[in-house]
Amino acid sequence: MRRIISVVLAAMMIVSLFAAATVSSHAADAFVYKELADGTLSLDKYQGEDTEVEIPSDVDGKLVTMVGDYAFSANKLITKVVVPETVKTLGVCAFNMCDKLREVRLPNGIKRIEMFTFSQCPKLKTINIPKSTVEIDNGAFEYCKSLESISLPENVTTVGYGAFANCSRLYNFFINSKVKSFDVGALEGCRGITKINVSSKNQYYASKGGVLLTKDKKTLLLYAIGNSRTSYTIPTTVTKIDDYSFSGTGYLKNLKIGNSVKTIGSGAFLSCRNLTSVSLGSKVQKISYGAFRECVRLKKISIPKSVKSVGEQAFFQCTRLSSVKVASNLRTIGYKAFDNTKWYKNQSNGMVYLGRVALKYKGTCPEKLTVKKNTGGVAAGAFEGQRKVKKIVLPSTIRRIGSKAFKNCTKLASVNIPNGVTAIGEETFLSCKALKKLTIPKTVKSISDCSVGFYFIPEGDDSYVRVSGFKIYGYKGTAAQKYAKYYNIPFVKL
Repeated sequence: MRRIISVVLAAMMIVSLFAAATVSSHAADAFVYKELADGTLSLDKYQGEDTEVEIPSDVDGKLVTMVGDYAFSANKLITKVVVPETVKTLGVCAFNMCDKLREVRLPNGIKRIEMFTFSQCPKLKTINIPKSTVEIDNGAFEYCKSLESISLPENVTTVGYGAFANCSRLYNFFINSKVKSFDVGALEGCRGITKINVSSKNQYYASKGGVLLTKDKKTLLLYAIGNSRTSYTIPTTVTKIDDYSFSGTGYLKNLKIGNSVKTIGSGAFLSCRNLTSVSLGSKVQKISYGAFRECVRLKKISIPKSVKSVGEQAFFQCTRLSSVKVASNLRTIGYKAFDNTKWYKNQSNGMVYLGRVALKYKGTCPEKLTVKKNTGGVAAGAFEGQRKVKKIVLPSTIRRIGSKAFKNCTKLASVNIPNGVTAIGEETFLSCKALKKLTIPKTVKSISDCSVGFYFIPEGDDSYVRVSGFKIYGYKGTAAQKYAKYYNIPFVKL
């Protein structure tokens, strides 16, 4: 997300430069202005040496209505700025990286605090957000490490990603009645916040015990990472724990997820480094990407039979996780879901199974391998990089084959896809250069781009190259035939 914002920011800088070239400029002492299309002025750059600055309201009878992009950016002297009532717009990064800026007085009439307007002002303690403000954009106050309190005006409706991120001295946060779009990343890294409260009149959000929820209380959106409680039970109304909602929580040790929860979102408990105990309810169906990644003190997990899929890196880097239990009906385990755990390190070399899933081959795979009977799925990346194996036999009970399952098995010449498998995922057979033919059953309904019959070249315009002599065997009108036709791969009808 930050990368996207940076690209947008760079583009805006270029646009700003071209715009400045089309208007006349006026220099008055320490202030450089440019005339706007409506005849008013924008403060384009402050180049003075004063520590306290009061921006003029007019110059030669022309009103100053805007503080332009980067006007005070990276100023090392100013400690206080007073913006006149005539100003209605603050530009992108207008005051960012002002190392000594402590106080800003803004006029009523400003409706939007732009991207990164006050970001990285580490000594900013006091700012009045005008009553007229309706939107606080991405990163507007990020890394303002001395900012202790923020009062959102009643008219604010939108708070963007990272708006107050890493404001480490913010303690409490109140969402007013009119906010309808609040990006939970707005408070990322705010380790001082102990609770998030919401106006009872807000139609979109609610709060319970200082935890942010949707109004219907079915989705838990954000847990205040500075809250000092060590045990927490998810409210019984919650059916979804949202992405990154607990990420970085430092105090939480014991977590109970009740029977109402069906989905645990991506990164929901990422880097909860003191989390030692997790109880999963009987209705959880999906544990998403990186859900418990880097929970380094988590020792055991019991995944109930309701869970249909464990996402990529779900328990990756849970270095003390020594006990993993799953039900026999689990078929889908994502890429590196249990890598770098104590449990995996304790497994013997050979095919590692978790429940009825062939999780990963540990060590060097022999030239021929037969996956044991009654196995229900092949996990993502299960045989990735096994460069000696030539033949793999899968039992008829297989119903799921994960992404990258056979990627870079450069000598693999023979593998069967059992009837009942419904999809061939991302990069499943990528760079299997010795595989010259593959029979794809009728049950396969989707095949990811370049996942069959291609190898990858890291450099060059044509990164994906067809495997020479490769053929697909399949049935008329199926996904196999459509895939072969799209990539001009020889197709043999069965």
